[in-house]
Amino acid sequence: MQSILVKIISGIIGLWLAAQFVPGVEFTGPWQILILAGAMLGLINFFIKPIFYINLVMNYFIPELNMVMHTFIEKRVVHRN
Repeated sequence: MQSILVKIISGIIGLWLAAQFVPGVEFTGPWQILILAGAMLGLINFFIKPIFYINLVMNYFIPELNMVMHTFIEKRVVHRN
């Protein structure tokens, strides 16, 4: 529960900081919309980021593991003519 609150608060603060300090980014609306948008950003970050991490592991580390296992098996198999 604490982690999701941290993500939500980080999203809100991040949007506010971007609106204050990043040239070309501005926010012209009530502060409630900024809080709602930051909360949505935090929730997306909380729920979607682990899915992307799993996808990263599956796409990059599994082929490496496959290559290692193939090399290991190839060295142990006796090829007969």
